[in-house]
Amino acid sequence: MKCFITCIALLWFIPACHNTSTDSSNDGKVDSQDIQNPSTLEKDAAEGKYPVMTFDVSTHDFGTIDEGAKVEYSFKFTNTGNADLIITNANSTCGCTIPSYPTKPIAPGASDYITVVFNSRGKRNNVHKEVTIIANTKPNTNFITITAFVDQAGK
Repeated sequence: MKCFITCIALLWFIPACHNTSTDSSNDGKVDSQDIQNPSTLEKDAAEGKYPVMTFDVSTHDFGTIDEGAKVEYSFKFTNTGNADLIITNANSTCGCTIPSYPTKPIAPGASDYITVVFNSRGKRNNVHKEVTIIANTKPNTNFITITAFVDQAGK
């Protein structure tokens, strides 16, 4: 029975191992595979071709807010590099902090926003939340932070 289950598991995972792209065209844009292929990114970086995510501010303080309030801030960033910037993910370790990000490539010199919504329900006192942004930059992680002081409800 164990052998049967192992065989089924292997048949399930083997097709995923052959999921490679054979397209080697390079139209000057960064492919999403570049994010997962450090050697390609290093080659582009050696040639001076990689995006750079530059934030106007990387930390925002909401000040004092009431418990249960939902607040929002949009972090403006600019691609100061010389290749298209592709954001593949943005997340926080807490469900109370929800980021949204552009899904289309950001051209060199162009700007866009990452919006962070913070729900203070169940939070109290000083709050510090970090959002991790995964992109085809080097290094591929970028960080923005929100802070607030949450007043307890009913006081």
